[in-house]
Amino acid sequence: MTRSPAADRSAPSSARGARRGAFRAARLAGFACALIAGAIASIAAPAQADTPFSWVAKVDEEIISGYDLDQRVKLLQFETRSSNEAALRTEARDQLIEEALKRRAAARSGVELKDGAVEEALNRIARGDSASYLNSLKGRGVERATVEKRVRAALLWNALLRREHLSRIEPSEAEIETELAAVKATPQETGPAVYSIARVFVANKGGDLRRTAQRAEQARRSIKSCRNIKSAGQEFGRTDTRGMTSQQLAGMGMPDTMVKELVSLSPGGALRPLRSPEGFHVFFNCGKRKQEAAAPSPESVKSALTNRKAEFVSQSLIADLRRDALIELAN
Repeated sequence: MTRSPAADRSAPSSARGARRGAFRAARLAGFACALIAGAIASIAAPAQADTPFSWVAKVDEEIISGYDLDQRVKLLQFETRSSNEAALRTEARDQLIEEALKRRAAARSGVELKDGAVEEALNRIARGDSASYLNSLKGRGVERATVEKRVRAALLWNALLRREHLSRIEPSEAEIETELAAVKATPQETGPAVYSIARVFVANKGGDLRRTAQRAEQARRSIKSCRNIKSAGQEFGRTDTRGMTSQQLAGMGMPDTMVKELVSLSPGGALRPLRSPEGFHVFFNCGKRKQEAAAPSPESVKSALTNRKAEFVSQSLIADLRRDALIELAN
């Protein structure tokens, strides 16, 4: 039965007060229930914390953590010398997603690596001295497991391409001949300049660092020509001379500013002494030469052509994997 407004107005005031009290109680009860429901929801599904171990991406059920991303950014900083962290984080996240897709595809196909394959690859990357390479990375905060994970993904993917897509990758004899003719008809660029770098090392034998620094500066000022650097340098310490590119100098740990200064010196010019834990190094620029371009061979052309075709096939397959996978980004 529906009551009219007039009936409500004519109702005793005590009845109207009772109804208002009941309505207020119901509203408070509803508010309390909402608070309880919100508390339960926050316990059941807490907001993602911004920590190194919160996830930044998911590839199906595989999680890429903030720690994984930070490690890859540091690795890219070491390799590229870039300070653009925003761009590096985007590149690092894309690499980690792609590598997850590669590992999963290899696992589905039953591809496995032989024992020691990752260590062999690390030695090739480090030119036979993986220990020094890994120590340099560790000094930049990059753990060995981070490097091994990337190498493992690359090896698995290469094995998958060779096993299941070799016919699409391996060039035919006709393709090799056509490419070889095109390469021979194109002027070949020379490689990076090779600098003849001489070094005099003044050891801190007596423990007097100031005296050692003075002797190193004396060596820099007194040696005027690279022709007699070996005999003159022996008065101060060990000497050696080798041909190096600017990239190799940077790879030795020499700061970029010093590399640029050294390679821009006139022949016979020397850098200010560079301190090391054992003493001081004085580097001399004894001239430079251009690397001669190697004449193309069928083997080198085949290798280059194979790499290009493999990259094309690889990108096509990765695009398919991305389309079929469930990929989530945290932000």
